[in-house]
Amino acid sequence: MKLFLREEVIPVGKLTVSGNMIVDAMGEMKITGDIVPLSWYREITFRNGRPDFGGAAILANLVYWYRPSVKVEENTGNVVWKKKFRNDYVQMGYAQIEERFNLSRDQAKDALRRLEERGLIRRHFRTVDAGGIRCNNVMFLEIIPKRISEITYPTETEKETENGGCIQIPEGIYPYRSVDIKNEDTASMHPSVVSEPVTNTKNITENINKDYPYINQIRERFMEQIDYFSLISDYPLSSGQIDEIVEIATEILASDRSHIKVNGENQPIAFVQDRFRQLRMGHIQYVLNSLKEYKGGASNIRGYLITTLFNAPATMDTYYGIKVNHDLANN
Repeated sequence: MKLFLREEVIPVGKLTVSGNMIVDAMGEMKITGDIVPLSWYREITFRNGRPDFGGAAILANLVYWYRPSVKVEENTGNVVWKKKFRNDYVQMGYAQIEERFNLSRDQAKDALRRLEERGLIRRHFRTVDAGGIRCNNVMFLEIIPKRISEITYPTETEKETENGGCIQIPEGIYPYRSVDIKNEDTASMHPSVVSEPVTNTKNITENINKDYPYINQIRERFMEQIDYFSLISDYPLSSGQIDEIVEIATEILASDRSHIKVNGENQPIAFVQDRFRQLRMGHIQYVLNSLKEYKGGASNIRGYLITTLFNAPATMDTYYGIKVNHDLANN
């Protein structure tokens, strides 16, 4: 059997192939899973308008469970719909969501909260009897078909076509390499947009986002890196400081300067950026706690924050170790 790369149907015995080797190879794979309509990436978003991939994935899985199985009765030939679950709603706990979608507990909770706030789902907590064992606060998830229909079939005209259009990338953003081979960790090579000091005003931020879209990408990547929304939830009184940290980190990661001053010394920008890419939620919590305990004054709060963030990956474990030993000694 010889196949040719032609867009035509070639019968081969009982099998009809497409004539495209890739399409035929994919036809041999038995892939099952959830379906995420493209419109959801514009309708299920974070506060900054970027897609909420975790929320979309959870909702797509719930829709799969609520979609009926189709059975054909042998005697009558009638098509019958049957549900895939036993109760009135789908039972799904946080642990299942964490494992299934590779999310942390906070990320799972936040994603469900966002879906519930948009009216797409409802959470129900019940006490159930599992083989004679009483289980409290068992979570069941209900989906709202009307709302799901609204985000799946939006009334506005779709901007994308099936084949997609050409995306106009502003000239000068990636002049030195193809987007296909651009490494996510080379954000430091992009041109600098913000020079110090900067006035953090709404107009400046809007202009930066409009004229330099990759700055927004760097900011969102860092927010995801530190689990921004969980931090805001855990430290509501420190939301302003968290936003300042995000903006400072965005500036550092987008800078193309050769050196930057940290703790009074000029450090190679690549070294500083590497430290900032190591920052996680725990490091930001450590920095926020350090700021609360700091009794001195800082004439340059921006410089102080840069230094504290730079040192966090190297000093956090030692800080908590000393704190634990101190508490043990006092007890």
